[in-house]
Amino acid sequence: MCYSKSGFFCCISLYNGCIIIGVSGVIFAIIGLAIAIARLAHLFLVWAILAIIFLLIYLTAKILLLLGVAFHKCFLVQLSFYIVCISLLFAFVLCVWIMAVDGAILLGVIGLFIILVEIYFAWIVISYWNLCENCCLA
Repeated sequence: MCYSKSGFFCCISLYNGCIIIGVSGVIFAIIGLAIAIARLAHLFLVWAILAIIFLLIYLTAKILLLLGVAFHKCFLVQLSFYIVCISLLFAFVLCVWIMAVDGAILLGVIGLFIILVEIYFAWIVISYWNLCENCCLA
């Protein structure tokens, strides 16, 4: 196989990094969906619906990433990257709305930090896609 020796946190291959990103993303999305569904009973109906929409988009992207990495389908990895970019835009708007409407500055800043981490993960995914396309693994 034509993978670089390192790329994810400078010591793990891009292939293993994408698997870690996919599995942790699926776990994060499932936990987030459980919390959002539990919030439906409270006054946070709009928040819960927006969170459910975001997490379903995010979960779809991570499942596509895992399928693309497992079966060496470069187009699934690329599609996952595009869906993550859309979900990042949605999450950014949601964080700004949290800070502007509710005044929850700390929650919004934590959300923006998580978005920055997810941008790094998206960079790892697109780097893996670049290797996948150039090495003809698909």
